[in-house]
Parts: sequence; C-alpha cells; structure tokens
Amino acid sequence: QEFQSIWFLPPSSYLRQWFDANAEYFPGDGERVTVYLTQMDWPNEMGKIEKLVESFQDSPDIIKSVDSWYHSFKAFSNTNLGANIPDEALSNTSFNADLTQFLYNADSELSGLRFKPNFKFKDGVEVVCGEAAPDILLSSFTFTHVKFSGRGEHIPALNKVKDLITECQFSGNVFPFNQEYSNWETDEVITKELFRNLGIAMACVFVTTLLLLADFFGAVIVLFTVAITLVNLCGYMHTWGLTIDVVSAVNVIIAIGLCVDYSVHICHAFLTVSGTRRERAAAAMVDMGPAVLNGGISTLIAFILLAGSESHVFSVFFKIFLMVVAFGLFHGLILLPVILSLIGPAPYLNAKPANEEQKITDKTDQISVKL
Repeated sequence: QEFQSIWFLPPSSYLRQWFDANAEYFPGDGERVTVYLTQMDWPNEMGKIEKLVESFQDSPDIIKSVDSWYHSFKAFSNTNLGANIPDEALSNTSFNADLTQFLYNADSELSGLRFKPNFKFKDGVEVVCGEAAPDILLSSFTFTHVKFSGRGEHIPALNKVKDLITECQFSGNVFPFNQEYSNWETDEVITKELFRNLGIAMACVFVTTLLLLADFFGAVIVLFTVAITLVNLCGYMHTWGLTIDVVSAVNVIIAIGLCVDYSVHICHAFLTVSGTRRERAAAAMVDMGPAVLNGGISTLIAFILLAGSESHVFSVFFKIFLMVVAFGLFHGLILLPVILSLIGPAPYLNAKPANEEQKITDKTDQISVKL
C-alpha cells in the first residue's frame, strides 16, 4: 500500500522527471512539520508547551530535530527579565511585554527575531518594538521527522505525534500540519475503507441477485464467483505494480458490478432448464455463453485505447478493468459451469428440458444456414 501525489503527473512531463531525479540524487531528511497553537491561555500554559517540545525531542525514533521558540524565550525571560518560566506564571500584560523584548532583543544567542514569523496577532496587528505585543492569535514551531521507508513507519509516527499533543491537555487548539500528512491519513484508513465498502457492495450484490434469481443457492454460487474474481484481481494488482490508493480502491469497488454480469446470466440460464446438471450447464453455455463473451469483448474494446495513457488515473483504470474482464470471463465461462455441473441448484418449476432447448437451437441454426 502506497500513494504519492506526484503519480498524478505524467511520467514524461518535466516536473515529474524533476521530482524523480530530486528524490534519487538529492534525498533529504524526513518531512518538516509545523505545529500550530491557537486559542490558548499563553502565560499559564508555558509548562505544557515545554512538555510538548521536550516530548518531541525525546522521540528520536520518529523526530530528528525540533525548532521551537519556547526554549529561547524561556532562557531570555528568566535570564534578562527576572521571570521564572514555567514555574511561575506571568500576567498577560507582563507576558506580552516580555514577548516584544524577546522578539526584538539583540542577544546573539537568544535573539527572537527569527521567530517573529511564528507569531500572528489578533486583528492582524503587528508587534511594535518598545510596545507590549498584542494578544496572540496563533503561534507555531516546527520539527523534522526522520526518513521513513513506508506506511509501516510513518503511520505510527503520525499517531504518536497526535498522542503526544493530546497528553499535554492544552486548553486551546493544537495540531500538526504537513502536506504529506494528508497522504499518510489516507494510507491509514484506505484499507479499512476498501474492505468495508467491498463488504457492503457484496451484500448488495447478494440481495439483488437473490431477488432476481429467486434461488438462494444460485445467489450464493454467483457471490462466490464474484468473490473469487475480486481475490484474483487484488492479487494481480500487486504483480502489476498497483497499490491500494484512492484511485485503485474506487475502481475495485466499481469492478464488482462487472464481475456480476459474467456469472449471473449463466446461472440464470442454468436455472431455466431441467435435466441433469451437466446437461443444464451445457445448455446454459450454448444459450448464454456467446452473449456473455460478446459482452466481455465489447467492454474490453470500450477502454482498450487507455492502454497507452500516461495518466495515473486512466492507467490504473485500464489495468484493473482489463483484469476484471479477463478473470470475470474465465470464472463466468469456465469455472462457474463446472461448479454448476457438480453442485448446481435445482431448476425452476416451469423450466424447459435442456434437450428441448438444444433442439430449438439446432433448428434455428439450420434455418439460418438455409437463409
């Protein structure tokens, strides 16, 4: 399971080639994440901010470095302004005044000027040197993840970051953000969502098939054939280099509808004739087999032109639907008749004899030849 947003860029495009070359020849560190803090009681929650920053620093398995204004602000205020952060909470007025001095101080080691962009103040007011800072609307600091090799590492890391923030019990809203986090969130839920949606779709297929075939065992056999097709499909997705992502998951769900067509018509034809199971299976193949085969071929022709597409969406669509047609026809025209000939359900009460169906077919062929 893997997904990268650059897959949506055509492989031959200059931008995609740049990303590929950059990743190969200039591999960097892990993702740089920004932690946003807002709607907080700032003077009284310095201890919680310290706990959060130190928790990140004490997690070298997932975080390489932390770049926060807190320790510089604490050292500057305690050393130069007589504060005792975080043991003694400042008043809101003192905190705002100390913040201004920190952001504009000339200390080479504790200068806060570089952290000025990390603060946004209410009503869009800017902090002015020599005046107490306005009330803080939002502040931020950053940390850098270690380099992860896949979802087995970055998903636990993302969850651990969330847990560390939750443990601090901030009164306001504190959250991490990175553009790559959206892909990690998708990786975390996509497999569960896919299996859940497959289960719901299979249940709908079974109920619909049961209503239309009016035969419970026949509906079970059709459901089994559809399930076997999906198993083959998902297995060969890995062989063809496809991963479980948003695009492939949607296509797999859609593919269920095609899988049903290749099986349910054969099963219905089997139920409409009487005789031995083998005779009925043969009659069903003669009566409905060519139509099912033509349907599969026409479906293949409909999307065959996507074979040369460089678009990730169209390429995945072509590969998945090609496998759906191939496995669907195989299971519908080869596996299913064998199953029906061995353990197929009983025919309808008004079913016609299989031999009669064969005679009608032969007579029709003769008339066609004479014409």
